[in-house]
Amino acid sequence: MGEAVAVQADGRTIAGCLAQWVGGRRENLPGRVFFLESADHLTAVRHLADAGDVVIAPDGAEGVDGPDTAVTVVRYSGRFCEAGDEMLVEGAYAVELQDYLAAAYLPVVGLTVVRIMNEADWKAFLQDADLAYDQGVFVEQLAHPSVLLADKGPLGFLQPTTAGDLLRLHVTADGEVRPSAGGAVLGTVADSLAELEEAARQLPRGGVGDLHSAVSCDVVYDALVERPWLPRYIRALEALRATRQDGSVHRVSGFGGRMVEGLDVGRVEPVEAPLLLWNETEALLNDTVSGRWFRLGCDAARLVELVVTAGSRSAAEGSAVALLGMPVSVARQAIDAVEAQCRHAGIRIGGPAVIPEGAGR
Repeated sequence: MGEAVAVQADGRTIAGCLAQWVGGRRENLPGRVFFLESADHLTAVRHLADAGDVVIAPDGAEGVDGPDTAVTVVRYSGRFCEAGDEMLVEGAYAVELQDYLAAAYLPVVGLTVVRIMNEADWKAFLQDADLAYDQGVFVEQLAHPSVLLADKGPLGFLQPTTAGDLLRLHVTADGEVRPSAGGAVLGTVADSLAELEEAARQLPRGGVGDLHSAVSCDVVYDALVERPWLPRYIRALEALRATRQDGSVHRVSGFGGRMVEGLDVGRVEPVEAPLLLWNETEALLNDTVSGRWFRLGCDAARLVELVVTAGSRSAAEGSAVALLGMPVSVARQAIDAVEAQCRHAGIRIGGPAVIPEGAGR
């Protein structure tokens, strides 16, 4: 392991490590995030961690001072294991934990982590996702700027776990190491990082093992296969959270409808494709990879929607002719123009769409 000087956690680091630890997806951090339930394991975890990693540890944890400190340590007080628990991070950031089923009925009064903790939560999550896909109706709490949905990685991606995917590790009070609070046991703090990474690669169904104690891996995997649009749903929630910072409410293309009348909702864009959001006053394009946003006029937004959902450039031009009433030459020029605009904004809108067998789910 490389060694590094201890880094003082600032607000940006704290926000990033909380988001990465909660969601299981890479944030603007150079390394992993460890969460410790007990202060007793900080010294062992410090030896596991590498430079650039962040350790979220209880107040009173020992063994972090000295020239060989290789990680940033973020302190918290309180408890964060069961629904209703609260913790105070660095004495300034209050975070509450709620189970998924209850979250929809509780007011959001501060930063709240919503976690799927059992099969009832899982069924409610899928019902809400189906409602959003079929009718464009998103649960208000999940799109609230102060709500973080836990374990978004396994909910959104069908791919085997690799060493690079082990972005967070949860250390229980007994010293067990898991990929998340409810994940399968990978080993203990006495194991090496290489051994823990190998155990992660061996998890059944890859990364969906993050929900191991709440729902069986096969059940999660089957739901993801049945709903190829679920990764887009997770990213749509993130985009809506960003737009609602100022109270705006938008529709999301592919969820309950499209901007272009007559365009097939059953097409599922690639996970990495930009999201188009709109309301009566504006249209927005969100690059879900870089986080960039681009404001569009309504006419340009409709063309962008055709390009994002089309399987090819010729298909996008054909849709512009059939659905927008454009002559072929005008459609070609207009699509060239909006693609150039988006490239200038740092967003690529081309790419094949996926048409699942059957409609909807």
